[in-house]
Amino acid sequence: GPYLARFDRTIRRSGLACADNVWIWGSDWPPGSPRHVDCHYAFKVYAVKEAVRRGATSVLWLDSSAHAIRPLEPMWQEIEREGHYLCGEYAPDREKLGQWASDHCLEHFGITRDGAMKLPLFSGTCFGLDFTNPRSRTFFDRLLSYAVPEHFNGTHKSRLRVPGAQIPGEEGKRMSDDPRCQGHRSDEPYMGLLARELGM
Repeated sequence: GPYLARFDRTIRRSGLACADNVWIWGSDWPPGSPRHVDCHYAFKVYAVKEAVRRGATSVLWLDSSAHAIRPLEPMWQEIEREGHYLCGEYAPDREKLGQWASDHCLEHFGITRDGAMKLPLFSGTCFGLDFTNPRSRTFFDRLLSYAVPEHFNGTHKSRLRVPGAQIPGEEGKRMSDDPRCQGHRSDEPYMGLLARELGM
């Protein structure tokens, strides 16, 4: 589609100076990945896993909705320096992890909704990992273990009448009864809570 064509065009123009390979997943799934309908956004984790299998030591994941407006070297430099590149998706004064994590997710990490409302929401649209860094490998291995329907499946909607949110069907009823929760953003709350736990 148009997003993928724009991604390909802009990444090849601005991103290849610092990347050995660009792998684009269009109409097929990465090896071993469940379909999106079966496990929401798990394909991202499996695409990174496949890049490592192909020999990549550092990987920068970008959603097809992303496009390069300037060279990507600063991202790669941060991956090399810090072992990872993680960024916030939304304005930090507006979006919090606690707004977009299910009760199940928070309980799994032993964090309250109040505590989660103090944490930023990381973006699943863009993240990078240096697989020669032990902490980054641990982060990824654990994220891969969470890439199952029990953890990733959710909805971006709340069953409650939260301002700006829609009312979904049965799926949304599993997310939370807390009016601050607007839904569950699959990989993003797990990334944020893993990063917190690992000091990233």
